[in-house]
Amino acid sequence: MSAEEIDLLFWNLLPAVILGTAYAIWKFWTHHQAKAAKAAARLALKEKRKNRSQLPKKPKHHHGRN
Repeated sequence: MSAEEIDLLFWNLLPAVILGTAYAIWKFWTHHQAKAAKAAARLALKEKRKNRSQLPKKPKHHHGRN
């Protein structure tokens, strides 16, 4: 292969490489964001549950069953 052919190949492949890399980063980032959001939601739920358990318990109403 001549230098010109290699040069042409390089410039032809460059956009694909850039786009591929950008896509991979975007994919990874959005996936990471989704995971982080899920983890945050889980943490919030956990906190809520913890706070609820700290509230004074109401006596349960046993309907006519004492």
